[in-house]
Amino acid sequence: HLIPACLRLRIGDSRSDFAADALNSAFVALGQDRDVQHSSRQSSAGNHTAITLSVPVKNGSEVHAVYQELLKIPGIRALF
Repeated sequence: HLIPACLRLRIGDSRSDFAADALNSAFVALGQDRDVQHSSRQSSAGNHTAITLSVPVKNGSEVHAVYQELLKIPGIRALF
């Protein structure tokens, strides 16, 4: 990635409050003043929620911080 950039992350989980946890993780890593965009959708069977986060990052340390916070979410199934 070229930095600064908008990091696009796709995350999957089965909990209904997962989107709030994902957004909170980005804000913990970077601060509340960042314009973090997100979208979500349910799987066709309704068993999982997929979240896409668009996170503005200024350097490699911020990329690392975002991943570290997201990996703390209990039950996370995928992060790419």
